[in-house]
Formats: sequence, structure tokens, C-alpha cells
Amino acid sequence: MEFKYKIGFPSLYYPRISLADRIDHAAEKWGEKTAIISAEPRFPSEFPEKMNFVEIADTTKRLASGFARKGVKKGEHVAVCVPNSIDYVMSVYALWRVAATPVPVNPMYKPFELEHLLNDSETTT
Repeated sequence: MEFKYKIGFPSLYYPRISLADRIDHAAEKWGEKTAIISAEPRFPSEFPEKMNFVEIADTTKRLASGFARKGVKKGEHVAVCVPNSIDYVMSVYALWRVAATPVPVNPMYKPFELEHLLNDSETTT
């Protein structure tokens, strides 16, 4: 790989693949290696305490399918109001799979803050 420098900084190479494809690529490359571990205190969740790359790819495919069945479409802005947890990561990755834009929402927001964020971000779902 050739690097070209401009004003002392290397140019960055970003392959033109979707974020969903990146998840699948990671699953192929690192497979059963642990990818994510839940922090303490653990948020009540249906997901396991830790997941490997294959589990993340499979889980986000199923979750994306559910989002699509519920009507989430490409380009939509979707609010994700979940504490920092494996649930949050799975939701964001699944939204990437349907080409929707996740809008992170702090669960501690007051109603007026939430209203402003949802209006400002053009959230549809």
C-alpha cells in the first residue's frame, strides 16, 4: 500500500464498504474471539455478558430483520434510547444494516431536552 503525505500527514485509506459489511468482515476475520464485554453494573439485558464477532454479526442481522419488518427504512433517523450497554451497540449496528441513521438519546434527558433532540435530528422512529 502506498502512502501519500500532505503537509506531513499520511492520507487515509477508507475502503468503500458499508458499516454492515465491516461487521461481517470482522466476523470472518476474528470469528470466535471476544468482541465486546458488558461493563459493570450490568444493564438488564437479554444479551449475554460477552459476545464474539460471529455472535454480533448474527445478532445484528436478526435485529435488523426485525427493524425492517417494523417499517424502519433506509435513510430514516431512529432514536436509540438505551444506556451504554451491549443492547445499545446491537441496536446501532442493526440500524446500520438497514441503512438507517441511529440517533443516540441519553435516557436521563428531561422531556424538553428529548423533544429538542428528536425535532432537531429529524427522528422518524
